[in-house]
Amino acid sequence: MAGLTGLVGALLFYFGWARAASTFSYFGIELDVLDLSFRDYVLRSVGSAYWPAAMALVVVLFGLVVHQVLRQQQKSLVIGLPLLVLGAIAVAVGAAAVAGIVIFRTAWPVVPVLLLSGSIVAAYGGWWLSRRSDERTAVGGGGPSAQGVVRAMVTMLILVLGFWTVSSYASYRGMQVAQDLAANLQGRPAVMLLSSKDLHITGAGTLGVEISDDSAQYRYCYTGLRLLIRSGGRYILAPEEWRRGRDPVIVVPDSSGVRFDFYKSRTVPRCAP
Repeated sequence: MAGLTGLVGALLFYFGWARAASTFSYFGIELDVLDLSFRDYVLRSVGSAYWPAAMALVVVLFGLVVHQVLRQQQKSLVIGLPLLVLGAIAVAVGAAAVAGIVIFRTAWPVVPVLLLSGSIVAAYGGWWLSRRSDERTAVGGGGPSAQGVVRAMVTMLILVLGFWTVSSYASYRGMQVAQDLAANLQGRPAVMLLSSKDLHITGAGTLGVEISDDSAQYRYCYTGLRLLIRSGGRYILAPEEWRRGRDPVIVVPDSSGVRFDFYKSRTVPRCAP
């Protein structure tokens, strides 16, 4: 039980890492800068792993019902051959996409889904075609050890493809999250940043003001910033009119020389000179 829990935790960690890497790479941020914890990655994996797991359970339950209906039929060749051909076509299209022969113009993980579903359908069709030979072997008293090896290899292949599929979906979800975040930065907490030193913060929508009062603890004030995340003792901020490829993302350490004021509002007080 402990081993299974550890495996599930490791998988959730990896899926969360894939999603976070995709999200923050959109803003040009490496995960090493963020220093996220194990819990952070696991929590970020829930949305990426939940829907694939739910869909997999639905497909398995539906497949079991269909399997029970088909088992009542004594037409192994009629059932198995079309399934084998259909699965082989899906695998061939997926392999062609991996080789660059076929190109899908979507970020959705079409290729791993094609390879996974095609492998499952082809394996199921092959099982139907092998039923008659299995029965004959059983009558003869022999044991087809080669079939056991093939089944083990097919199982490993499906597990690997399933891992690839969920990982690709996590990256896809991470990119969607990043695009939604960039398109709705006004919904993120606004930040007024006060600093004792000039931080030379620039970006579309930002405003920096030098405070004329020589006795003020903080001599520089910056607005027009939105909080992306705080992690590892650093605040990751984006200009409120940030555009990918044009504006920087600002990393400010949390130190005694700076102060952060947060506003959950679209309109933020401006700095007074």
